[in-house]
Order: sequence, then structure tokens, then C-alpha cells
Amino acid sequence: MARNRSRRRRSRRRGRGRRSSSRRYLWAIVVGGVALLGYLLWFFLAPVSGGEPEAVCAILIDRTASSGGDSTEDHYKALAASAIEGCADEQAVTLIYYFDQDRPGITPVGDQARYNLYRPEGRMVIKQDNQVDEEIDAANADVSAVFDDETDAERGSDVLQSLQAASESLRNRLSAEGVDEAYLIVISDGFQTGASLRVDELDGTTGPRDLSERAAELDLLPVLDGVSVTWAGVRSGDPGGESGGEVDDAFERDVKLFWTQVIEGGGGSLCSYTFDPDVLPVACVDEGD
Repeated sequence: MARNRSRRRRSRRRGRGRRSSSRRYLWAIVVGGVALLGYLLWFFLAPVSGGEPEAVCAILIDRTASSGGDSTEDHYKALAASAIEGCADEQAVTLIYYFDQDRPGITPVGDQARYNLYRPEGRMVIKQDNQVDEEIDAANADVSAVFDDETDAERGSDVLQSLQAASESLRNRLSAEGVDEAYLIVISDGFQTGASLRVDELDGTTGPRDLSERAAELDLLPVLDGVSVTWAGVRSGDPGGESGGEVDDAFERDVKLFWTQVIEGGGGSLCSYTFDPDVLPVACVDEGD
């Protein structure tokens, strides 16, 4: 009799154990199902974001002898990297060109000038940002490759012609994307030496206004209606080096006035003109803001 009771107790314990395991298994299925349902609801009902740029950026890089010398090249590459990051912060379609004395106009830094530095359409911000990071890396790699080539022997270039070409590409992209916010970042010392107009004419007898008016008469002004322009890289070059080194303060002021008048004459705003801006691109801020 005692043995029979012992067997019955063991049988009941085994039964309770089986029921407990079954309940845990069923509970796990319920929890997993609820989690899966929640994920599916989030995936299909979460709002889609991204897919459209909020601005257009154009970055124009001087690859004449003005950017010669290791220190200046490193600085120009750092400025370009800062501009690329800044354009990504603006969620912008970004066009990147360079100009030199070997080719007329401007040349894309890569196989194509366009980089989509804005979130693609999707529901997962982390994945969207990873795709933007890949575009940033590609843009920086293409810029670095441009600096692998030797620069021209003489300092200066037809910066005006390059500006005109860049502004045209910027306008076309603005129209195609249907956005209004536009930035142009010029990385150059602004040493204009085109056949029809040269900044080294700023010798005291010819002033910035004289040169900018001549540029207008020659139809050389870029069309920059509503564009915020950042000019970086001024006073560049190795002092005393073959690239011409730094320039004196009076000449630099005249060069700045000339480019300010050129940009404003084309309808744009020169928001920053400095060797090393803290932020790129720079949006113009009204004094009252």
C-alpha cells in the first residue's frame, strides 16, 4: 500500500511538471507573438521619412597652384570634408566640382558630381543615416583623389568662369529637386587671372568696384539668386613658396570686396569669407536675428 501511494505521488509530481512546462511554453509563444505583432504594426504603421532633399549644396574646389603645398592641400581637403558634413546636416543634394588651368570650366571630383547627402525614404533612421554616411565617405574619397594630381605651375585661374559654371549647375539642380534652400561653398584664395580680368590689377589705381563693374559689363557675373555663399581658403599658400605665399592685408581686403560685389551683383549673399570657418556651409543671418 505504501509503495502504491509513493508511486501515485511521483506520478502527480510528474504531471504537475509537465503542465508547468506546457504553461511556460505557451506563455513564451504568447509573448513572442505579441512582440512580433508589435513589430509588424510598427513597421507598417510607422510614418515613412526621408526620400526628399531639403536643400542643394555646390562645393567648388580650387586645384590650381593656389592650392599647392602639402599644408594648403591638407587644409583644402579638411575644408571640403567640413563642407560635405555640413551639407549632410542640411539634408542636401550635393554637387562637388574642382577647377584648374588644364580644363575650361569645372570638372566633377568623381564619376558624377552628385552625392545624395540626405536620408533616403524609409522607417529606420539608423539605416537611413548609415546610407548617408556611405555617401559622405564616397564624396571624401573622390575629393582626396583629386588632390593626388600635381597642381599647375602658376598661381591663379579663371575663377569667374568656374563660378558661372557652378552656379548654373546649382540652379539646374534646384529646379530639378523643387527646393529653395541653396548653398555654394568656394574653396579658393580667389586669385582671379582670367584673360579678361585679373585681381592683380587691384594696385591702388584700379579698385574692387572697377573690376566688378567690368565683370558685369563682360557678362561674367554668376547667377546666384537667393544662394548663401561661403568663401573659404583665402590667404592660402606657403609664405615665400612657389605658389605665391600669403598676400598683404590691403590687397586681401580689395580681393574680398571684389568677390563680395561679384556675388551680390549676381543676386547671392556672401555669408562668410575667411580662411578657416567654424561651420560649413554658412547660412546668412540677418543682424536682427
